[in-house]
Amino acid sequence: MANLCGKREMDDKFIVRYTTDLSTVDRVNYPDELFKVLARFERLKAETEESRKLQQIEDARRIDEQYFANMSVRNLPGMAQESSRWQSLKRCGRKFFASMNRNSTSLPDSQ
Repeated sequence: MANLCGKREMDDKFIVRYTTDLSTVDRVNYPDELFKVLARFERLKAETEESRKLQQIEDARRIDEQYFANMSVRNLPGMAQESSRWQSLKRCGRKFFASMNRNSTSLPDSQ
């Protein structure tokens, strides 16, 4: 019937009947053991979380080291090539501009 009518407001609540008359109780449960278990659980949870964070930091550090090691290995020969290419481009540019200057002085003025 609950499915036909949809969820009612009280479906997620429960009712507890209690009494202050302890004569009907066989044994009183003390929550001391529960609090000890909860404290152990919280310590274990904190230790696990700390361990997980340290592992993530170590993984990130290892990934960074591998990345930069690969980059340095790849870029060392490439950097020399780029440097020599740059030097070649500069020489070619100087020659081009020098020839342009020579040609511009040898051309007669059209004015």
